[in-house]
Amino acid sequence: MSQSQVDAMNNFINGEISKKDALCTLTTMELEKDTTVCATGLVKDAISRLNASTEMLADEMKQVDYDPVPLTKPPGVVRKEIQDKGKLLLQVLWILIQLVPAILYAIYVKVFPPKGKSLRGKVALVS
Repeated sequence: MSQSQVDAMNNFINGEISKKDALCTLTTMELEKDTTVCATGLVKDAISRLNASTEMLADEMKQVDYDPVPLTKPPGVVRKEIQDKGKLLLQVLWILIQLVPAILYAIYVKVFPPKGKSLRGKVALVS
């Protein structure tokens, strides 16, 4: 297989050229015969690149201070969260208990207003 045919095969596998362009360079027999050899080389190259990038990532992870987040919360934290939620629920209920009578009183005062003070027989100064 010539160098131009190998380049065409590599470009096709990498997605740089279309199948039609690759087949123009490679004959059908050569493609069937040499695909295994070419693909084996590409797979080995891809595996070596993957190993190199994995090692580089592992080295970077060693350099960074890595503090993993625990998957479960300690019992004290869970208990504190439950207490906080309970306090919030009690505060909301207390507000509702105080709010309902205040609303009812406001409605009562609007429907039955208090009687005004009588000024009969008294002197009033209006300025």
